[in-house]
Amino acid sequence: MHQKAKVLAVIPARGGSKGLPGKNIRELCGLPLIGYSIRVALSARNIDRVIVSTDSEEIAAVARSLGAEVPFLRPPSLAGDASLISEAVFYVLDALREESYHPDAVVELYPTHPFRTVPLVDELAVKLCEGYSPVNTVRRIVHDPLSVMLRRADGTVFPVQKTSEAPEEARRHYYRKYGLFAGRNRTSVDNPYFKVVNDPVSLIDIDTLSDFRLAEHVIGNGLFDFQLDPEVS
Repeated sequence: MHQKAKVLAVIPARGGSKGLPGKNIRELCGLPLIGYSIRVALSARNIDRVIVSTDSEEIAAVARSLGAEVPFLRPPSLAGDASLISEAVFYVLDALREESYHPDAVVELYPTHPFRTVPLVDELAVKLCEGYSPVNTVRRIVHDPLSVMLRRADGTVFPVQKTSEAPEEARRHYYRKYGLFAGRNRTSVDNPYFKVVNDPVSLIDIDTLSDFRLAEHVIGNGLFDFQLDPEVS
């Protein structure tokens, strides 16, 4: 694979959000929330196609107006609360196979994580093209011995890990996947690449109204640069 490989970006956006109804197309500083992910994906030089996977005609219409492809709707069976995003992506790939489109790599860009930059997407798309897979953004989490507990039969709790180390020495740094970028090279396995994201703005995940208000504050005050292609923005 090389930088000219076909990298498909899939933006999953079902219509049944409960935490913040209609959040995927809720207007955020003059642009629907999903638009931030679409604009970045369209600006990325190493993304071949941008497809929105949705079960909603309304979301589909908004996505198309912003330049993304929505060649078909996701069936209701793949849009429930328990539905897996991976199932929706496989549905997209199966449908595209019928038109003889076979991407070399697939990227998921969640619209609820709008604060990603074009260089970040391009950098990680290149990693996919170099044969890394999976390629994910991750965030750091910190635990000390008292942060994880188990419960006894009598209802009391106790720390899972006991230690005699000083508090700072006992703190452990771990990393978990974060939804700014999740990609797989379709011909490569067990060659992971993880990009650590430390910027607190990039770590904003919009699930509630307060998250949305925080995003409004960031964008409204020009506190984040998406580094868009001027022709797309």
